[in-house]
Amino acid sequence: MEARQTKEFPCAGFMLCGIISPMKPIAALAFIAACLAMPQLPAAATAPKRMRVLTYNILFSGYKANQRKPDKNDVHRLWNDRKTDLAAFVRRIDPDVGGFQEACQDQVEFFKKKMPDFDFSGEYRGVDKDGTPLSGSPVFWRKSRFDAEKRGTFWLSPTPDVPGSYGWKSPGPRVCSWQILTDKTDGTSFCIANVHADHKSPESKLKSARLVVERIGKIAEKMPIVLIGDHNAHQTDAPAAFFAKTWRNTLYESETPPKGTWRSYNGWKVVEPEIQAADAIKAPLEERMRDKRKYGWRIDYIYVSGGVRVLSCETSPEMRPGLGLYYSDHFPVFADLLFGGNKDRRRADEPCARKLGF
Repeated sequence: MEARQTKEFPCAGFMLCGIISPMKPIAALAFIAACLAMPQLPAAATAPKRMRVLTYNILFSGYKANQRKPDKNDVHRLWNDRKTDLAAFVRRIDPDVGGFQEACQDQVEFFKKKMPDFDFSGEYRGVDKDGTPLSGSPVFWRKSRFDAEKRGTFWLSPTPDVPGSYGWKSPGPRVCSWQILTDKTDGTSFCIANVHADHKSPESKLKSARLVVERIGKIAEKMPIVLIGDHNAHQTDAPAAFFAKTWRNTLYESETPPKGTWRSYNGWKVVEPEIQAADAIKAPLEERMRDKRKYGWRIDYIYVSGGVRVLSCETSPEMRPGLGLYYSDHFPVFADLLFGGNKDRRRADEPCARKLGF
């Protein structure tokens, strides 16, 4: 008796084990051809992957100490003294995507060298008297994870497409830089926008918020939106309430209790004890509106549109090693997100928006 030959052939995504008799080669070949012609089963979709988003006002490199109130630690607040520690701090946070505010050209170039696995986009606000670029609000992302698509910058003014323009009683130009990214892990495209709003004019702050909502909504179309930045507005101020009416504040949407401090602007001042974010959000809204001095300035935000889960949110008051000083006059805020969340999740900060008439 002749021994039978056993071979394996791919068929419909599986391995077909066929027993071929040398006496029937034509029939065997016909059977194999039929299997190969069958449609292949689609590959399983890749599950969404956690994405860490960071917003951080790093304080512009031209900062100089207050000559009226000299301090022994003034030298440590200068950019050249703190930049290496700050870059190491950002790397420990380990963001996938994010943005800086008050980032001058030399600072962006420094981070490009310290973060070679990231790319940056965004334009500067304008130029000063000697032609040096003013600070900007760049967006950055991990190149190995995201494909960069469209990008742009517009100015927070009545003429947003005119570089360097400003208005609404603002003392100088401010920008919103945005970037559309596609996540290579699951194919999700989204729009991230970074805003540093005016710090003086209430009119500019509110009209800028309306401009950002209108423009970014059109740019993103149906894509998820992540809005970050230093908005120079308390959660109970009109601009923040307007954003909260449109999008969701990750501090409140976090599926786990928020970590770290309530205040995000520290002004270089150490406060003990710090009011924690998890405790502050339990306090009555009226108390936070009334006693801003007690609660401090929370003016840095991460908002998301519907369909984005917020796994966690943190505001880190970490200090530089061995100095007892902060890395900047703001704390970084970062959140872990997951696309594909519940679009109908309740927004816990909506009462603030309703109270202020939005």
